Amino acid sequence: MQAIEFNTLIENNTIKIPENLNLKFHKSIEVKVILLIKENEEKDYNEFVKEEFFKGYSEIDSIYDE
Repeated sequence: MQAIEFNTLIENNTIKIPENLNLKFHKSIEVKVILLIKENEEKDYNEFVKEEFFKGYSEIDSIYDE
């Protein structure tokens, strides 16, 4: 597996690949994506994850709280 590093923005849940890298991808290929999120943005993401987690919480789950 080859690693390529670049900075970009995620807009509308889409990761934009810089134009100079597009030349390497002439066909569909499988990739593995690892996101490293800056700390101030990580706090926002952690809040989002916590909210999504508790949306699935039910009173029946309280037996596991002890």
